Amino acid sequence: MQNPKVPIKINNNNIASNSAFADGVVLLVITCPAGYTVTGTSFATLKEAEALGFTESQDNTLNCLAWEHIRAFYAQVGKSKVHVLLLDEAVTNEDIFTTTEAAYNSLLERVNELNGEIKIVGVATNPTTESAPTAGVSATTLAAIPLANTFAQKMFDENKPLMVVLEGRYFLVSANGIATAATNLRTTYDAPFVAVSVFRDRQ
Repeated sequence: MQNPKVPIKINNNNIASNSAFADGVVLLVITCPAGYTVTGTSFATLKEAEALGFTESQDNTLNCLAWEHIRAFYAQVGKSKVHVLLLDEAVTNEDIFTTTEAAYNSLLERVNELNGEIKIVGVATNPTTESAPTAGVSATTLAAIPLANTFAQKMFDENKPLMVVLEGRYFLVSANGIATAATNLRTTYDAPFVAVSVFRDRQ
């Protein structure tokens, strides 16, 4: 018997809605120093994440924002199952979606391991050094957009549809604080599977 075909519809402007999380879970890809120690990388609440070792004290000690990104995620969505993929702090947004990089293989392996469970891949890097951008967000974020879209298209073609949300690092540093001076990502890139998130809820 031939396998039935299931239609999959991609809609825009649903990243922040509850429906984005209704049928799947999130994979947070976070870069940290090698000394960041956890006993597990899957959880459903901030309290569970902290019990596994994702703590504010580790963030402060190692100058890394792993707990902070998890905390911010749950502040926005309440309760949701989350998986985390920790990568070395030297890894950039661009590296994560470059097929010749080890980070790409780690991401691909994790997504395939979860076999369609992941619907959103959120990427947050903690680079030790980074040059100020010339287009509103960091150069590695801009370079990652088409690569991330290619990755998501590959997953879609394999019946594992997902979206990629990149952290908009360094937003407005080169635009003198004026949002309209930054590059318009919607008109510059054809990347329907990718979003760039820019927000900061506390100092």
